[in-house]
Amino acid sequence: SILIAWGRDLERMLGALQSSVWLDTQKRMWGNERLFSRWLLFGTISGILAMPGIHIKRGELDEQELDSFPRSLRQRVLTANSMMYGAALILLCVAGLYNLHKQ
Repeated sequence: SILIAWGRDLERMLGALQSSVWLDTQKRMWGNERLFSRWLLFGTISGILAMPGIHIKRGELDEQELDSFPRSLRQRVLTANSMMYGAALILLCVAGLYNLHKQ
């Protein structure tokens, strides 16, 4: 996700979701110049793509923009999310097994 946040893909994502009130608020709060702020914006976009129904219902996202969001970018974002959640699950399992073995 850091590679996506640092590259041009983030600019394409921001351009594809221009009417998102939530994303605009995050851009104003964090900026988009430093790596950390770009990574936070990527996290915001991945949250929007992971649960679009909530953001559409709240009026924070336009359904037409979501439909026109580039499919290849959406796939990369959701794949990065899945990998992050998988790594966190593995880490929790390893920590649990370590604690069991330690006793």
